[in-house]
Amino acid sequence: MKTKKIGVLALVAALITFIWGVQKAIVELANPPVETLAGRIAAIEGSFGMFSLNYSLAALLTIACGMSLAAFSFYTRSRYPLWSTIAMTFIPVYMLANLFAYLSQIYILPRLLELLQQASSTALAEGLIRMSMHTWPGSVIEFINQLAYAVLGIPSIILASQLFRMAGSFRFGALCLALSGILSILAFFGIAFQLSEAMRISMASGGIYTLAIAVLGWRFLSLPTHIPQAS
Repeated sequence: MKTKKIGVLALVAALITFIWGVQKAIVELANPPVETLAGRIAAIEGSFGMFSLNYSLAALLTIACGMSLAAFSFYTRSRYPLWSTIAMTFIPVYMLANLFAYLSQIYILPRLLELLQQASSTALAEGLIRMSMHTWPGSVIEFINQLAYAVLGIPSIILASQLFRMAGSFRFGALCLALSGILSILAFFGIAFQLSEAMRISMASGGIYTLAIAVLGWRFLSLPTHIPQAS
């Protein structure tokens, strides 16, 4: 496997994440915050196309980011085989949890909204929607999503420490990757303890992560063509 391919993969992941962030910001700026369940349901039904696009991009970036970290793990395993393997074990957990969280908004939540239209099941449907809506505070999907990012923080920290030691050109990107991982873990516990700053920490983690993989991707493009072998 060539290092330039790792660089391209990381840059693609960073680009998808950036596009998703811009699209999400546009949607949030165009729609004022809604605190009631009825208001959020109306917002979803009123712009389901943009809603679906948002979560489709989120699922796509989950795959791209997971593949990027897996490629980083493949690169570092020649020198750090044990810890690279340990880091790799967390990546599928992150991907599966986040794909479920994001794709459930496209495939499961609409079915629950249809159930809400049936008068006999209104109370049950509202309860299920509260548990299944990603943006509803304290929902099961919000928990799974934040847990996934906390899990992602573990391989991010491990791989960042390895990349930091492997080449001086990796150091800034590696520091950003480690910081992002730490913030993801802190955000998860912050949300668990209902700290007001938890979501801001989570957003900061995502922004720093995007910067990290963009910088690392660019650095990989400037490396020799093939992955160095263990001496």
